[in-house]
Amino acid sequence: MAYTIKQWRERFNSRSDLSRMCTHLTKPNHSEDLTNQTFSQINIKAVDTLLKILQDKKLNGSTTSTGYITGSTPAVCFQDAPLTGLIQNIRHEEERRKNNPTEKLRYCGVGLAFMKQFIYKKNGRPVIYDDSTTARKYLSPNEHWRIVDFSLSNDNNLTDWTHEREWRLPNHLSFEYSHVHVILYNPDCYKYFIDNCPKNVLEEIRGITTLAVVAI
Repeated sequence: MAYTIKQWRERFNSRSDLSRMCTHLTKPNHSEDLTNQTFSQINIKAVDTLLKILQDKKLNGSTTSTGYITGSTPAVCFQDAPLTGLIQNIRHEEERRKNNPTEKLRYCGVGLAFMKQFIYKKNGRPVIYDDSTTARKYLSPNEHWRIVDFSLSNDNNLTDWTHEREWRLPNHLSFEYSHVHVILYNPDCYKYFIDNCPKNVLEEIRGITTLAVVAI
């Protein structure tokens, strides 16, 4: 059954667990020393990454070495989640870091949200959650970037990231400021962003949401 755009929007507007946006959450530059940094301090450092992304008007894809991508094609990662879902996922990352400070940081509460149709038209797609070995057999190599490993077989070694409702986009995403809605972790991040973001960028972006205002 197909939807008109009006029906599609109404469907999303009637559901608190759905979003018409895909959000890319970022983190500090890999060269940053995050030892003994609080999660709030780490988020401030992530704003520097965000400012660089906005300066370049480009999101570069992660790879098998820099992220969790299967195959040889880099991919930009997004979450298909409403703000409340983003907050819960960010809290989950914060708790993971508290429990194991040396564990690789996946993302912070800082990023960019785009309308889902924009991402789709740029060839972004929902990922395929499956055992990665199995998925490689039924997907062509040029689609392996869509694979996210998933396994509930071993009670002591579960792999399940379905809470992120992930989308991916191959290679990189170029954008204009009018395409982006800025996501910031808390008021400190907001102040730092406003103080350091060029005026022309502030005038052209779609908007800014501070997650702490919603629920953090």
